[in-house]
Amino acid sequence: VFGHTHAIGQVYSDPIDLVDYIGDPSATSFEGFEFEGNFYRMSVEAAKEMYHKHADIMIPSYTLHGDDGKNDPQTIAKGNKYGGQYSTLREYVQLADYWIPDENVIVTIEPKTATILRTIPAETPEGGPYDKLYFKDFPGSSLPIPPVWYWMDLDATLNIIVNKMRRQAEAQKTNLVYEGDAADDAERLANAPDLESIKVSNADGVKAIEWKGIDREHYSWINYLEGQFASGPNNLYVLGGQNTGAETLGQDQLQFANASKTVDDMTGSVYSFVQDISKKMVFYFWSDPLISVPMIKRIEGFGDIPVIFDRAARDGEFWDYEFSIEPYSLQRLSASVEFQRTLSLITQWILPSAQLAAQQGAQINVPKATQHLAKMAGLRGFNDWYDTAVPNTESRINPYTPTQGKAKNKDVQDGRTGANPNSAIANSRQKLERDGSSL
Repeated sequence: VFGHTHAIGQVYSDPIDLVDYIGDPSATSFEGFEFEGNFYRMSVEAAKEMYHKHADIMIPSYTLHGDDGKNDPQTIAKGNKYGGQYSTLREYVQLADYWIPDENVIVTIEPKTATILRTIPAETPEGGPYDKLYFKDFPGSSLPIPPVWYWMDLDATLNIIVNKMRRQAEAQKTNLVYEGDAADDAERLANAPDLESIKVSNADGVKAIEWKGIDREHYSWINYLEGQFASGPNNLYVLGGQNTGAETLGQDQLQFANASKTVDDMTGSVYSFVQDISKKMVFYFWSDPLISVPMIKRIEGFGDIPVIFDRAARDGEFWDYEFSIEPYSLQRLSASVEFQRTLSLITQWILPSAQLAAQQGAQINVPKATQHLAKMAGLRGFNDWYDTAVPNTESRINPYTPTQGKAKNKDVQDGRTGANPNSAIANSRQKLERDGSSL
């Protein structure tokens, strides 16, 4: 289906091209659709096996490569006789699925004969099997607005004028015309280099005619259209931070803020789109009684262990869980950008707050951070010369160790406990004298 072969019984998600999408033309919004579906193609052999009762109508919808000599070099060289048609390597038939929301069923039909092949319950979560990613709604219509809708006409007009200017520039030329008896003079004029004297018999018999190139009035039109393009909403100049046309700094910042908000709205739409699809895929995993998927479960302090997700592994109900996409998890950063962001986080936040973090039991692992930065910087031989050793616990700073001055000994300072060597010798002498012995 859609050029991909999916394993039977496994959950999948496929994109649908706009030309294959089927929507309700009478609806004024997506919520008002009475039906929704899409065209797809399936191999004739698989279609006959799946719908054996209707095998007689499973006729290939596309011609095969090389059929009737349509794709041989001689036929192709004669012209586009079969415009709008394309051929396939194998035989495929085009089918269509329709989702009926109020009945919650999916109907499969063969479009050419309008034959219903099957009707099955649509075991789908809320919203149905189709998710749409679009820019904005158009009031009173289910057809959404793309981002280029605001400046598409200006762009088309600008391209027309620029193409006209290009043709005028290509047509610009200078020709030398001469009378019949001035052919020799014209040849000498045409072959003469710059700043060289030329002998002619009749200068009036030779004349240079210049065909003008680009009309200067077109530049005024270009500037006008550029101005209209730059003043429109969501244009590339404002989104790129160039040529806002604002007279004050406040107006400039306001335009940048609005442009950033538009991009943020588009980013939020993508995250919501991915979140809805992920939730529906998890729903199919959850509701399938025969599902058995090998997975890797990570346990902190123990490692990764292989597990099997099946019916017995479920805990609670599906509606007890909430699904969300981690912010910025869909972005793919380059190594240089990740290096700069990591370094900025360390220098601008982690190191300045290190003392406060130590009081709360948090500290940075310098060797691991260094290895990560070296990896992002592309230092291949870093591990060969960067060695780590056992940390010196005596010099480690903790929140209860003073950073200035000298700590006093908490023991008794008068020597009564014998901790001082001199005090120990004196105590031994006194004991021997009491016993009548000499030292």
